[in-house]
Formats: sequence, C-alpha cells, structure tokens
Amino acid sequence: MAIVNPQGAPIAKSPISLTTLENTVEKGESSSSRAVTANGRGRYRFEGLKTGRGISYRVTSAKGSASFSSSPFGLKDKHGVRVLLHVYPPTSDLANTLFVMEAFVVLDVKQDTVGVNHMLRTLNFGRKAYTPKNVILKLPPEARAFSAQENAQGVGMVETRDGSIELVGTYPPGQAEITYRYSLPLSGSSDLALELPLPPRVVQATVMVGAGPGMTMNIAGFPAPKPARRRDGQRVLKTSRQPDMSLGVRGVLKKTSHEVLAVRISGIPTPGPGRWVALALALLAAAGGGLGLRRHRRDASDPNTTLNAERRDDLTEAREALLDEFVHLEHAKTRGDVGPRSYERLRAALLDALARIVSQLDAVSSSAQSAYRKRAESGSAQTKPA
Repeated sequence: MAIVNPQGAPIAKSPISLTTLENTVEKGESSSSRAVTANGRGRYRFEGLKTGRGISYRVTSAKGSASFSSSPFGLKDKHGVRVLLHVYPPTSDLANTLFVMEAFVVLDVKQDTVGVNHMLRTLNFGRKAYTPKNVILKLPPEARAFSAQENAQGVGMVETRDGSIELVGTYPPGQAEITYRYSLPLSGSSDLALELPLPPRVVQATVMVGAGPGMTMNIAGFPAPKPARRRDGQRVLKTSRQPDMSLGVRGVLKKTSHEVLAVRISGIPTPGPGRWVALALALLAAAGGGLGLRRHRRDASDPNTTLNAERRDDLTEAREALLDEFVHLEHAKTRGDVGPRSYERLRAALLDALARIVSQLDAVSSSAQSAYRKRAESGSAQTKPA
C-alpha cells in the first residue's frame, strides 16, 4: 500500500493502521488492529494476512486531527490488493473549506409519536479535509430513542450526555452520507409544531411527511409542499429549499452557523371517541378470556399452582391500562376533542370496566387467602401425632 498527498506524491514515514474485521459463525464479529510505519517512499507491504469470506481489512492513516481510511476490502487466496490512500491537510475552520451539505428529513407520524429521520449528504469540493470541532446540535427536550447508522469511514452524528448530538469524523474531498433518527411524542392534538436542528452549511434541504387527505405542512422559508407518492404508494407532502445562488458561491459559503427548521403540521388524525369504549371492552374480553383459559388449566392440573398470582397480574395490568385511559380521556375533554355527553358516556363505560376488574381482583385475592388457609390447616393436621 502507499500513502500519498493530494498531488499524489508519497508521504514518507506515515503512520499506518491495518484493521482486520472478522465475521464468522464460530467467532462472531471481532476486530483487531496492527500499527506500522511507512518507509521512505510512503509504502508498506503487509504479508501473511488471512483470506476468505467473512474477513475484510481497512487501512487508516492519521495527520494531525484527521484520520483517513480506505473502504473495507477482502483478499483472495494467492491474490494481493494494492491500496492507495490520499492524505489531505486537515482544518476545523469551516469558513476555510468548500464543504457543504444536502439534508433530507422524513417525518413519520404514528399514533403516539413522530419519527424524525435525517439523511445528510456531505460534499467537499476543496483540497482540505474538514474535521468538525464542537459542531453540536441541541435536540428538542422531548426527543427520545436517538440512533445513528454506523458509517464505514467513521463519520456521522453521535449523541452527547446532555441530550445534544455532535458531528464527528474526517471529511476529505468527495462525498459521504450520514443517517440518524429520533422520535418525538404526540400529544393527541391535530396540530403539531416541531423545531428540527440542522448542522451548518446545509445549502439544500428536502422535508417529506406521510400525510392523510386532510393534513397540511408549513415550513418557514420553504415553498408550499406538494402532494406526491412514495415507492410504496403512500401519499406524502414534500417541499424542497434550493440554495440562493443570487448570493454567489462566496455568499453561500459564508453561512457557518446551524439552523432550526420550524415545521408545523395540521390535520393530524386523532383517535375518535370510540377509542375508550373499544379499549374497555377489549380489556374486559382479554381478562375474561385469560381467566377462563387459566381456570381450565387449573381444573386439569394440581390446584396448588401459581394460578392466582398469574390471574392477579393480568387483572392488575388491565386496571393500570384503564387508569391511563382515564388520563387520555381527560386530556381529550380539555382540548375539546370529546363533547360533554360523549365524555360522560365514555367515563361511565370506563368506570364500569374498572369496577368489574377491581371486583375480579378482590375475588382472586379472597380465593388465594382461602387456599392458603386450607394448605396451612392441612399441613398442621399432618404434623399432629397419631
């Protein structure tokens, strides 16, 4: 392999790291590294390396704060691979780079959450490698379940301790892709306001949301979205903001601070009033069916089993779910999603279901206490002398 500068000239005595990646049935996934130094011509020859499926290699060389890596490659028996790795001068000063990004944001509205999916395409048109330093984005306080796809070049977004995310890695000339996602809770309202942070130098952005017939989306600084169809046929609203080339290239590159997209979505479908009645009936049916099934099991086996504890757990879980639905119903009433008459009817249905479950819990507890007394009396009788 050879380490060269942007002009293709060899870099003598460059540090080199060879990482071996193994993924086999016997050992699972593992990795190991070997550090060496290039010779006076910027070259080094690795010998005696393993070949075959499930084994790949990656070469890395560092220069200052930057780390440059080759794409993973494999080896075949009796065949070598020539690796040419370019090393570029690094800089953390965004203003001195020709580094820009394209952002694609896909919003996935579900029953209780909205998934925020980001894909960033980075483009470096210069002759320096950009190594971001303290490029930190503050996520919304209610953001949860952050995850990022691992990138073979070691670039991407990582989560920090205070609920923020940070852009990391080395971005040499060329392009790379970064994907990450997180979720935000939905309050049950038909309107949703989001503030989505983007890293600096996003010159082009596209936002898309899966939308029902009555949904609308508005983003400050973006044109009105247009309906479209995804490959799976789902209806979406999509809008894109193009770079303002009236500013010229220098004007576009002057922007080195991050931005926040102000997104407002309206017309989100909300659960209808029948939700609570259906839930109450489902819980009662599930509890009754489960109890009947376990009662049958008890009749066909030893009576001294853990049946009462299992029945009690089922009923307790149903009771807690109903109590949670009381909270949702009160919130719906406050927002005006449920009228006074519907509220009273639904509340009565939930109270009735709750009373039945509490009654069954009391019966299970009484049965358990009775069985315990009988076992105690039986054991006492067996220990009396004849």
